[in-house]
This record gives sequence, structure tokens and C-alpha cells, in this order.
Amino acid sequence: MDVKKVLTLATLLNRAMRSVVIKRSSSNERLDIGIYKRNLRKCWDSYNPDMFSYLNVLTYEPDIKDTEVREEVLHFIRSELAQYIHGDKIQTAACSIVGGLGNGFPLEYLLKQLLKVTIVRGEQYTAQAFCKCIDDTYASYQMIGLLSGVRVEQELQVSQGVRLISLPTSTSDLPPYFSPMGHLSALDLLGRTLIVVDCSVSPIFKNPSFISTIQDVEQAFRHEIVCTDYPDFNIDEFCEALSLTCEASIQNAAVWSYLRDDEIFNMRASYGGGHFTPSLLHERHSVPVSEANIKEAMSLYHARKTLKPKVAMKLKVPIDRWINSKAKGNTVDAFIDLGIALESLFLEDIQNSGEFRFRLSLRAAWYLGENMEKRQSLMREFRKIYDLRSSAVHTGDIASDESTPEFTQRAQDLCRQSIVKVIDQGQFPDWNRLVLGHDVNTY
Repeated sequence: MDVKKVLTLATLLNRAMRSVVIKRSSSNERLDIGIYKRNLRKCWDSYNPDMFSYLNVLTYEPDIKDTEVREEVLHFIRSELAQYIHGDKIQTAACSIVGGLGNGFPLEYLLKQLLKVTIVRGEQYTAQAFCKCIDDTYASYQMIGLLSGVRVEQELQVSQGVRLISLPTSTSDLPPYFSPMGHLSALDLLGRTLIVVDCSVSPIFKNPSFISTIQDVEQAFRHEIVCTDYPDFNIDEFCEALSLTCEASIQNAAVWSYLRDDEIFNMRASYGGGHFTPSLLHERHSVPVSEANIKEAMSLYHARKTLKPKVAMKLKVPIDRWINSKAKGNTVDAFIDLGIALESLFLEDIQNSGEFRFRLSLRAAWYLGENMEKRQSLMREFRKIYDLRSSAVHTGDIASDESTPEFTQRAQDLCRQSIVKVIDQGQFPDWNRLVLGHDVNTY
């Protein structure tokens, strides 16, 4: 980093701060800079449940009254970022992370961002951060998922650059990750678990003359997951592996990208974003997860990642339906999902509907049973599962004496064992050879 440039900009910002005023963008109404600083720092460094203060602060903007100093700061920006400026506009990577103007930002926006960071963090911090953006080819941000069905007591490392974080039970202690997520309330967050994935984006600045559409923005900036073991890490697939490991329904309730508000290049012009599932935001049931669970889940995750695409695709329906069965409090729905999962596992190659019950139970018994006695027992269990599934589908009801909670859990466990075995072996067996007595462990 060029120390001389840092000193030059820090000096300019120090001079600028002597004449900075805070004005409401729609009028000349002014706000005391001390009040502005306290509110802006609070919004940047902590969670704001209703976003009111956050959005209210954004209606005020800093400006430099001394026009001579103002032009000097702008000249410094233009000189250092000349190659990225077109029509006095510049595009930043923030546009592709948290949203913004597709055709670039006026340099005035960058000036105001420099002033905001200076007000909250100080001249030296801001000058170093700006020069770092000039020198570096990439910047960091986080992809964050709000998980349902899981809780951790402390931060757990999933892999390099991927971790589970336990959220506190007090709104005053919540981290600032949620400022752009207006649909999340404090009750949705307290005590929940986040998965945080470190990401990088490159370059930091771009000449807007090369960008005219949203598609151009997506192509202009390259995003990577900072995880050497799993550079294509997928939160949903990890949740599936963790669900199978913990025998629970663990799902991604919301996912969004988080870029710190004090990043020099964070000049977003839109708020909100991300994807969320409303029904999962209010799901409070959860299972504890330990380091051992994470290790086992990552082993399963890795095995699934190495599956042939055709095998992985065939497993998608069984896994989704099994997770649904664990999420459902309704036994009827659970057995419908289990029936679909088991048919996808054991009857995926059969086109007609003849003897589904017999074929499913026979194949499942041979696949999971180690000897004659266990296979006979498994055939009876799978026949019962299929009968309960049929009753659920055709009548919408299941006799209570037939579907005890214990047997429902047993049915779910048998389905889970089957899924995990396919993943571990890397393929589905040749069913014809299997039912003729061929050793399943040789596949």
C-alpha cells in the first residue's frame, strides 16, 4: 500500500470533515453530526429489528460545504480510479452482491460513502480502506443461511471458510448481518443458527461502459467461495447431509449475501434481497449438533459430491421426501412422503405399476438385510410401510393402532439407511442380480 497516498487522502478527509454537514436528501433539514455518527454506527455494527432507524439514517447524507476541498477529494478519486470511470460514473462489485445501479454510480455516491466511513471510523481507517481497494484485485463478503431444525451451543467449523454460528437470545447482542433483510423479525432470529460462508468477488471496480444489463453485471464480476476443500460448497446439500446424519429435518429458511456497510465500495441503491421460506422462519423445533455430527455430515456430503450425476439426480427425490417426512407432524403426510421416497429408491427402473408392494419390499429386504432372518423381518416391515402409504394416499387416513410413533420413526430410519447406503456405495445396485442372491456389498 502506498503510504504517501494514504497520508494524502487522510489529510484531505481531515480538512473535509471541518466543513461537513448532514442534510436530509429531500430537503435542507440538517442533523447534528454527533447524532448521525451514533445512529450510523449503531446501524452498521448491530442488528436493527424493524430497520426503521437504519432507513431513517439513510435519508440523511453528508456533504462538504467547502467547495475547494470537495473538489480536491473528488479529484483524488478521479485520479486514482481513472480507468474505471465513464461519464463520471463508476461500477462496484457491491452491485453484484447486494444490488445497485446497473449502469454505474455517480462519483458523488463514492464521495458520500467515503464521508460516511470517515464519520464512523475516522480519516486514517477510511484512507487505508480506499487505497486497499485500489491495490487489491478482490474483496470479501459472506453468504449467509438462516437454518431451521438445528441448534449449536458454540461456533462450529464446517470446513475452511464455512462455519455454524449460534445467535444470541437478546436483540441487543445480534450481529449486523441482517440490515438488508427487512422481512426478518427479531423473533425469527433469536437463538437460531446461521451458516456463514466466506466468499470473494473480483474485481472491486469496473468501468460501467462495459455494463448495460443485469446479465452484464453478473458477468462483469467473478464470485468464488473461499473454501479450498469445497469451492462449490452448497448450503442446501450440506443441510441434506446434516439432516441424514442427525435424523432430522434441517433446512435453509433464508439465504442472502452480506457486505459490511463500511466497505468503501458498498454503494447499493436497493435494499432487501435474498431468498426465504416463510413457513420455515417460524419453525422452532431443533436438534443439537456437535462437532462429531458435523464431521459425519461432511463425510456424507463429500461422498454425495463424488457421485455420478445420474445417481445424484436419482437420489434427489428420496432425500427431499425423507426430509419432508421428518418435518411433517402429520403421520398421513409423513407416510405419503416416505412412500414416494421408497418408490424412488427401489422402483425407479420399473415403468408399470404391477406388484409394487412385493417388489419394493423384496428389493429393500435384500438391500438392507444381512441374512435370511433379517430379510424376512424387513419384508414384513416394508410391506406394512407400503400399506400405510397406500391407506394415506387413497383414504387420507391411517389407523392409529397401525402407525405408532415408534413405527413411523422406524420407517423413516429404514428409508434413511437406504439413502445413505446408496451414497456410501456410490451407485444403485443391479436389482435383478441382488434378488438372485448376489452380494450387495460387491457393488
